[in-house]
Amino acid sequence: MSSTATETRPAAVSARFTTDRGWGALPAFALLLIAIILLPGCGGLPDDAAVRVNGTVITQAEVDARIDYFSDLYPGMVTRDDPNFTKIRRQTARDMVWAELERQEAERRDISLSAGELDAEIARMAEDDYIGDMERMMEEYAGMGVTEEELRTVTRERLLR
Repeated sequence: MSSTATETRPAAVSARFTTDRGWGALPAFALLLIAIILLPGCGGLPDDAAVRVNGTVITQAEVDARIDYFSDLYPGMVTRDDPNFTKIRRQTARDMVWAELERQEAERRDISLSAGELDAEIARMAEDDYIGDMERMMEEYAGMGVTEEELRTVTRERLLR
């Protein structure tokens, strides 16, 4: 970056984010994520809040429930005694932030998913993976500790992306 470009920036920005200082330019999404995660402390969050996304609070219990959901789907891959569990929790929270941002953007653009469309997608999943046997699919998910509500939530998020 040329020194002329640096001189035209406000001092606070120039000192922190120029390549002259060795930081490199942070991508916009990283700055957004940092703001979403760090700034909520300024506005009084509930005690159980993990993060606030444009006014919507994601609780630590919701993050843990999402981790449990995937732990149930993939037994042994994620355990609470895993030395990387803190990283897994952070990544899960980031994923939930992105899902919430996508949900909010879909809402802003008036993009919705009807219950019928969601039912059709779940039926397609049963058709593809269980030869159309919805009951068997739901029993298998239940056996892994995944509720129908969790399946619907994750499927809805996937479809709205």
